[in-house]
Amino acid sequence: MNLKGPVSVSRLQRFEGCPWSYYKKYELKADDPVGEMAELGKLQHGIIAEAISQNCAATSEAFDSLMVDVAAGELSYSKDEAKELAQLWSKYSPHYEKIKAVTIKALNLWREKTKGEVVLEKHFIKPLPCGVSLQGYIDFLIPNKVIWDWKTGHNWEKYLNSPQLALYAWGTDSLQAEKAYVFLEFDRPIFQDNFSVKQAVQWANNLCLQIDFAYEIAEEEGPEAAFPKRPGAACSMCGFKEQCADETKDKLGVVIPSYIEDQETALETAKTLLHLETLVERAKKLLEAYCSAEGAFELNGEWFAIYPGSLKKEWDKSGVYNMIKDFPEEQLLKMLNIDSRGVEAVIKEMPFFEPVIKAFCTESQGEPKFKHQKKPPEGYRKSKKKIA
Repeated sequence: MNLKGPVSVSRLQRFEGCPWSYYKKYELKADDPVGEMAELGKLQHGIIAEAISQNCAATSEAFDSLMVDVAAGELSYSKDEAKELAQLWSKYSPHYEKIKAVTIKALNLWREKTKGEVVLEKHFIKPLPCGVSLQGYIDFLIPNKVIWDWKTGHNWEKYLNSPQLALYAWGTDSLQAEKAYVFLEFDRPIFQDNFSVKQAVQWANNLCLQIDFAYEIAEEEGPEAAFPKRPGAACSMCGFKEQCADETKDKLGVVIPSYIEDQETALETAKTLLHLETLVERAKKLLEAYCSAEGAFELNGEWFAIYPGSLKKEWDKSGVYNMIKDFPEEQLLKMLNIDSRGVEAVIKEMPFFEPVIKAFCTESQGEPKFKHQKKPPEGYRKSKKKIA
């Protein structure tokens, strides 16, 4: 076999999503930038593992004490990662309340699930039928009873058809275990996994054979033929997407500078942007017409289709008001939605009401955003320099 193990589920998924991204990371050893969500997830996983290993109480006081150890790099369970977790904590400490809430929820779930020993960050290596070994790290394992994978994001749909936990069950001979992804920011966090172990092993084995064959093609025809780019759903999470975009624009003859240092370059880049937006809109209209006539189609995990419009609900305001007017204040506030347009309409009819109602309004400026439109921003003196 040209493919040398052990391989992980994420490595196999990277090849499945985009062979070129796989080649960049695992063969060229290119630097794969880690995003904020990935770093936060790593920090949260480490804190949960440390909290469970120390049998921390699910309280704010116990969490505060634990974080003193994390900040100092003085951890008992995660010794190898102590320095990295301390660095991540110094970077993401503003997320203190969120991390605390997630950790306390994990502690409560752990105590609800087991009264015995639990294995944290369990590592396994096991050969697949093709001979390549698969490895994995399991967040939470009670052998042959429970396999949990902590998740700190919200994108639960991507895991509905993932073979990850089924392969973890196979790799640890825990075929009867309850397998679940635990989304710790959800009110109902446990998402049961029912992926077939047999199908998961077959999936991993087939991908290993595909990768091995790609190495053979690379020897004869070169890596670009063997590991083609596959633009699609995988692009959103790929650390190489900017590099890939640069390579693609060069092939298309699109000129976009690496940086802008003067107004002339800014104007040329803006002109390119307007041309590209026009082309994108044209492509969308053509695809919309095609899908309307021929139906949906899929490209590398992305579906192109005519989707139904968002569901709109119209409430009988008078009826709802009469029903809830005697509710306790807490329930009323949950249902109450005051928008500026409605308030302005009332003020127009009852001007004397304005100073009274506006005393209950606070204003905050949103984050500035880049965009282009016909109207210039306030306080801006328009440049005389233009481009044809």
